[in-house]
Formats: sequence, structure tokens, C-alpha cells
Amino acid sequence: IEKTTKMMVQKGFRRLPIVQDGILTGIITSSDIMKYMGSGEAFKKIVTGDIKDVMEQPIKTLIKRPLVSTEPEVELGQAAKIMVENDVGSLPIMDGGSLIGILTERDFLRALAEHRGIIS
Repeated sequence: IEKTTKMMVQKGFRRLPIVQDGILTGIITSSDIMKYMGSGEAFKKIVTGDIKDVMEQPIKTLIKRPLVSTEPEVELGQAAKIMVENDVGSLPIMDGGSLIGILTERDFLRALAEHRGIIS
């Protein structure tokens, strides 16, 4: 968790893909990490000063939801539907088993604002 958290803070990312043996296995978000830190066991350890044990947990233990992804050919509306139906804030874009991008809620907001002429 420590390595992942540092990377997210340094790069300004709110989510990161988790890849194991070259295969995308999940997406970890800042919300996932915050929920874990506030959970019963982790919180007790943090309060008692045993934060090292908390930070050394493998990041895969925090991934609770199944991975949902799509292909680059999918229309934006369909991608939005997939995200809403699966209650996810990001959608990995896969091409032949390779991660080529991640579509986020922010991407939709930007597209909407551009479409409405609010931003260019």
C-alpha cells in the first residue's frame, strides 16, 4: 500500500491499474485506500502506532470489486452505461488483452463541457 500511495500522490493520480504477470487484475482508487485506512483493523493499528503493518499490506487485498473493462470501439454512451451499471468511476480500455487507456468520470465531464462550449 505504501508504494502505491506514494506513486499516486507523486503523480497526482486518483486511481492506478493493478497488473500482475502482465495481466490487468484490477483498479485501485484513492477511495479504496481511504476506506481501508478507516476500517476497523487498519484504524486500530494506525492508532496504536503499528502503521508499518498497515502500509505493507499487498494492494490486491484492497480490490473488492470485479474488473469491468471495454474495448476501444465502444461508443461513449455505451461506456457511460457500463460505468453506471457497475457503479465504477473508471473503465479500463483493453485492446487484445492490453491496457491502452482508462476512461474516467472526469473524461465525461470534460467531453460534456467541450460539447456545450463551456471549455475548448
